[in-house]
Amino acid sequence: MITNAMSAAVGGMTAQATRFLHIGNNIANSSTTGYKANDAIFAETLALVSGSAPNGSRLQPGAGVAVLGTESDFSRGQIIDDTDDYHISILGDGFFPVTLGGDDYVTKAGDFSLVPNPDTGTGGFVMMRPNGSMLQGHDGTGTITSGSGGVVHFDAAPTSINIGVDGSISVLPGSVTVTRGNIGLRHFINPDGLVRDEAQMYIEDPQASPVGTSYVVPGQQDTGFLRQRSLEQSNVDLTNEFTKMIVTQRNFQANAKTITTADELLNTAINVKR
Repeated sequence: MITNAMSAAVGGMTAQATRFLHIGNNIANSSTTGYKANDAIFAETLALVSGSAPNGSRLQPGAGVAVLGTESDFSRGQIIDDTDDYHISILGDGFFPVTLGGDDYVTKAGDFSLVPNPDTGTGGFVMMRPNGSMLQGHDGTGTITSGSGGVVHFDAAPTSINIGVDGSISVLPGSVTVTRGNIGLRHFINPDGLVRDEAQMYIEDPQASPVGTSYVVPGQQDTGFLRQRSLEQSNVDLTNEFTKMIVTQRNFQANAKTITTADELLNTAINVKR
């Protein structure tokens, strides 16, 4: 039983180290646009031991802790207004659809800029994030077109752009043609089912339970309206993270103390007979 206690404590130290990794990552991204704080999910590892008391109570000491996964806090971060016409924030639970390298993602970060289309064969301009992911849109039907074939496209650089709260894009001069000039959003019942990727992007997964197979008009189905010339900031609460850091450190130390105490008990047992 003593060695089992040592094993449980080792598992506890490993679990706390994993939580500390989450805390460090949150603090590092406290100024990252659209970042969502995350934490480790713990669960008891139960070792069922045979035997029971007359009242039916069984001897069931736990065998430590397991790290089941990561859960994210998808609450909205602070919205900061700026003067960039291509910056957009979402005032709700929706996600922007973007594409990078032919793969589709969703993101909360609306830090787009107008840049020349990397597809030189098509030409024109697209709305791109700093990591190279491009905003996808639709022609008003909500139909999702995967990859670069679904991006919002301008045949020339507009001198003025207006992005409505419903995702509709209008530009000046009127001679500029906007293809797929409606920004639709994706919405998920269980956003924790999304697979995290780099640059605040997520990969859709059936476990996330996406709402529908088409884009949702901003403002409908709890997606939230769009706000032009603004960005959603990280939702990391530094006060909360530093508090968790202290608690995690103490838990790590307590598990280490369990190991040293169990070692002393083993030494006592060994030295009973000399």
